[in-house]
Amino acid sequence: MDEITDEMRAIQPPGTKDTDIRYMRRALRLAVMARGYTSPNPMVGCVIVKNGTVVGEGWHPKAGEPHAEVFALADARSEAQGATAYVTLEPCNHYGRTPPCTEALIRAKVKKVVVGCVDQNPLVGGKGIERLREEGIEVLVGVENYACKELNIPFFYRTKYKKPYQMLRYALSLNGRSHAEMVDSATREHLHMFLADYDATIVSWKSLPLSGWDLQCMIEGTNQPVRVVVGKSWGADDSLAWLTDEVTNHPVWNTANAPLILALWHNKTSPQLQKLESMGVEVRRFAPGIHVQDAVIPILYDMGCCSTVWLGNPCEDVIEVQQIYAYAVPYYNLEGGLPAPQFTYTNGTPSENHKDGWHFLSNTQLFLTPSSACLRGSSPGLL
Repeated sequence: MDEITDEMRAIQPPGTKDTDIRYMRRALRLAVMARGYTSPNPMVGCVIVKNGTVVGEGWHPKAGEPHAEVFALADARSEAQGATAYVTLEPCNHYGRTPPCTEALIRAKVKKVVVGCVDQNPLVGGKGIERLREEGIEVLVGVENYACKELNIPFFYRTKYKKPYQMLRYALSLNGRSHAEMVDSATREHLHMFLADYDATIVSWKSLPLSGWDLQCMIEGTNQPVRVVVGKSWGADDSLAWLTDEVTNHPVWNTANAPLILALWHNKTSPQLQKLESMGVEVRRFAPGIHVQDAVIPILYDMGCCSTVWLGNPCEDVIEVQQIYAYAVPYYNLEGGLPAPQFTYTNGTPSENHKDGWHFLSNTQLFLTPSSACLRGSSPGLL
């Protein structure tokens, strides 16, 4: 049983009971069962409780399938009448791929609905709560509000800014160098678990010989992200000389489990490129002056992606990201590698003035989430 402290109680809305917190936490655990599969929809969990007993549970498994409330009501059946429904996200009140969840709760005659956080989708935005109250259903809003919002940060970001939430991931040595070969097996295993949570990965062609396998999750049965290979060069003519037979034979080009996009900034072709296209690789071409993010991010948004991982910086273009995840290795890299990315906040404040923003997750993992809308990072290359 989860321990509820006074600090936890203090951040809940008035009228919240300890049991409300516990059931909402259960709903959160259900929601993450579908991590990596719901985009462009959010992750949502629902628990239905009657007379102190859980009578129904459900979560949203995938876009296009019924929402969490529908599964939980089906599980509860007639026991839903007079019960309390705990939902991590405000129930929808509009017709999309599925009918409104508010109407399902109303038809089931639930007595009360406890909502974790309000949906920031303009189609919902408080309308679900309003609809339930119109029918005389008691609604408590904001239980475990922070945790429920944090669960769907990429979804909320995509809804507000019309582009995926973006993270930069790289490895960092003690002397500030970055290289794929510095990552040990334990860190690489963590990376594969990490990739299962994201909808897309972006990498440079220069990194394929070293980190191609890192573009896809190697854990069986997990989500496989969309992959984008950036074919933009550094200060050289954008030829296809890099696309050799050895490169095209690399396993990264396997499209059996997830789409793969090769982004090019020219109209050249070659037998090797034609081979990739015959294997199912989608080639997208852009004018030379198009910024790498302006090129690939709208494509991923249109594909329904809520989150994207940049495996380092793909070219000379400065990129904007919302979060940074670094693997710190406890030794010096004296054999080359790439300089670690340099960062500034979008308001122009140097990142070194925000060292408190770094949080250590373990001895080898740390991340930075800026308080501003995004960071700007520049690096000469990728892991």
